[in-house]
Amino acid sequence: MLAYPREAWGGIWGRALTEKKTLYSNKSLNVPEGHIPIKNVLVVPIMFLTNVIGLLQVANKMTDYEEKDQKLLETIANHISPILNSRLQMAREEREFRQAEQALRDSEEQLRSITTSAKDAIVTADDHGKICFWNLAAEEIFGFSEAEAMNKNLLKLIFPEHFARENADRIEKFGLTGKQPHIGSTFELMSKRKNGETFPIELSLSAFKIKKKWHSLAMIRDITERYNTDQDLKKSREQARRLASHLQSISEKERLKIAREIHDELGQSLAALKMDLTLMSRELSEKKREIKLDSLLTEIQSMVFLVDTTIKQVRKIITELRPEILDSIGLIAALEWQSKDFQKSSGIECKFFSNVDELQMNKEYSIAIYRIFQEMLTNIIRHANATNVNVKCDKNDPGKFVLEVSDNGVGITNAKIDDLNSYGIMGMKERATILSGEVKIWGKTGSGTTVRLVIPLQE
Repeated sequence: MLAYPREAWGGIWGRALTEKKTLYSNKSLNVPEGHIPIKNVLVVPIMFLTNVIGLLQVANKMTDYEEKDQKLLETIANHISPILNSRLQMAREEREFRQAEQALRDSEEQLRSITTSAKDAIVTADDHGKICFWNLAAEEIFGFSEAEAMNKNLLKLIFPEHFARENADRIEKFGLTGKQPHIGSTFELMSKRKNGETFPIELSLSAFKIKKKWHSLAMIRDITERYNTDQDLKKSREQARRLASHLQSISEKERLKIAREIHDELGQSLAALKMDLTLMSRELSEKKREIKLDSLLTEIQSMVFLVDTTIKQVRKIITELRPEILDSIGLIAALEWQSKDFQKSSGIECKFFSNVDELQMNKEYSIAIYRIFQEMLTNIIRHANATNVNVKCDKNDPGKFVLEVSDNGVGITNAKIDDLNSYGIMGMKERATILSGEVKIWGKTGSGTTVRLVIPLQE
């Protein structure tokens, strides 16, 4: 059967189609070159209900076509009509089926491509909670192959035992009603891998029906990295809060200490000096002629000694407030002086090594490094129970200054390094971070501790 555009219909065939009636001609027709000549023709439309479904044509009769020829051909067309219509219907249905089948294959291929390339796990489960779809990302995230996961209970397979037990009744209710508290929402919870490792996921749940039975669709994302970042941020904030509180406490203690030193040492020294001067003034007034030069000289020497002691006390307090030694002799020399002072005051042998003559740094950098070094030594006194300390200054790393302090004390554990109450460690790390540097600490119980400060050198 040939299909022609309606606008191309013409001649006797076109009229038969458009007018839906039998036509014949006993005259020769114009035909294309090479076509069999047509001397006469009879054309009958094949009708099914009110539609033309074909044409029945005969041509080149020896005699002219008559009405009896028309009736005979119409009778044949009427017998052919239901058979031809049925055949056409079958062909149309077959064509539509092939088109639907191809569309289904295309849709399945598209779905397969989407689910295979998806970074999130896509899992579906039936009304009993058994897995009926498991994509490649689900295999990578949970460690179960598709064959291992199919028809397994979703809750028991990828969630901790207590969670599966507590939510088992929800699966039964979902199968009956399609309702569940988390359907249509996205939330975070802990899941488990094939090896038993628990990890955080982000889960989005939705519901749909297949053959009148409820199914669940789970979109699952592994958020381990984001979770760890959040935990680190919370830990950092808590450390900062505790450190700020600790620094405030230290500040108040330092103020109290300075006030006591000024009162107890400077106050007493100045009071004693004032008393000596008052007594000397009285003696000079009352015994102008009986003054002995030796006695007066002794008293003056005592007062000079008292003044010298007071000056030393003032310098000590000033040094604690701000190390002027950095301005006078430089950072490296100041670190070496502090090492010697540490050995003198603590009785712990302290060896100082330096491959650096001096560094050109602004005051903020020098003070920060000096304070971190003081904290290193203070921690040794408080916690290490050491008998030997080595201090090394180096700048072998390109563009970096390295200060390393090691001892032979009791050592340190990772738990202690990460302890939120280790304010000294937090303080050192915070100072180093401000200078774009870092403090690393390692050690082993009974084998001492090493603290390394690495600071980028200023250009």
